[in-house]
Amino acid sequence: LKFVYFSRVIKEKGILDAISVIVKLNLEHKSNATLDIYGPIPDDFNKLFHKIVNNHSEIRYKGIVDPLESIAVLKNYFMMLFPTRYYTEGVPGTIIDSLAAGLPVITSDWESKSDVLKERETCLTYDFKDNEDFYRVLHFAVQNQALINRMRSKCVKESSKFLPENAFALLLNELS
Repeated sequence: LKFVYFSRVIKEKGILDAISVIVKLNLEHKSNATLDIYGPIPDDFNKLFHKIVNNHSEIRYKGIVDPLESIAVLKNYFMMLFPTRYYTEGVPGTIIDSLAAGLPVITSDWESKSDVLKERETCLTYDFKDNEDFYRVLHFAVQNQALINRMRSKCVKESSKFLPENAFALLLNELS
């Protein structure tokens, strides 16, 4: 199963959490899950990050994707991992791209998550900063692939809410 991380590659976005749960899944369940990582890496994290990635064949850094190509890249994965450790995360563009690609998300339960994602329709959620729960949810997804595949069409449908014309209409309704 191919998982993807598509965000800034920093500790605060949970990249080390994502790596650890994929590695644990493969070790404990003889799984063959992979994690492809896309995004910019700050200089002060680059050396440590590549040292970790080089020790795990199932983890691959794939570089930075042109924003116009993001949906084409994301549609090739089973699920996106969004393990943010920013509780006040807003509306991440990567989540909108994921929805448009028909790609369900495993995410931490950040403050505004329910404004963007719907449990068991577009995402599976684990308790904020809880890697044991992250692992449990990841394992659930692997064991319930039919559910994840049914979520794909719901993701595409939900993504239409974020088209400029639809988002503006929703905003006007809220203001009136």
